[in-house]
Amino acid sequence: MATGILGAVNEEIALLRQQMRIESVVTVGGIRFTTGRLRGKSVVIGASGVGKVNAALAAQILIDRFHVQRMFFTGTAGAIQPALRIGDVILSTKTQQYDVNFSGIGYPSGVIPFLKTSIFTANAVLLETAERAAREIEHRKFRVLKGKILTGDRFVANARLGQVLRKTFAGVCVEAEGGAVGQVAYRNKVPYLVVRGISDKVGITSPADYARFGKIAARDAQWVVLTTLKLLKT
Repeated sequence: MATGILGAVNEEIALLRQQMRIESVVTVGGIRFTTGRLRGKSVVIGASGVGKVNAALAAQILIDRFHVQRMFFTGTAGAIQPALRIGDVILSTKTQQYDVNFSGIGYPSGVIPFLKTSIFTANAVLLETAERAAREIEHRKFRVLKGKILTGDRFVANARLGQVLRKTFAGVCVEAEGGAVGQVAYRNKVPYLVVRGISDKVGITSPADYARFGKIAARDAQWVVLTTLKLLKT
């Protein structure tokens, strides 16, 4: 069973590439995909680029070209749930694209017209395995929590917007790719999970904190993905 793993940028997948036994490197759609073995599993890893379109493109390539049968998206996110801390790792229970808005023709905000659902549920086996993986990481200094992840094509730095998104969509953090991957996974019936390290607290910490803590948050999220792969049976 092939597993696809995406991050938006190289630093969000660097640890994974370092740990894998590389078999080939292929560029498709301008995205460099590395294939090989990681924790005993066949994997395809790539940096999609930032934003929903890039993420959706990469996810569909993983399915069509590399025939992956499950997908992870890993990287960083901004917290909108006050109880979250910088350094926490969030496992997606669901994802939703908060910037979809067809309210002018009667659809609630966040609802994609003519699609059966606009909230994309993470695979239960991947989520449960990731929760077990978190308990197995030795000397772990970060918390691993789960919740709904919100996706939009912007960097959210405004506290008021963060509050609105949390109240409207019941999300715990915001990023720019996971919901798009969730939609592709849903349409193709491929199990998926988003794993995000919290790099900043929206409207509370400064954008400089994203740069300061982003690498650490990305690294910790990758450790969760690595350990999850190890625990998966196939």
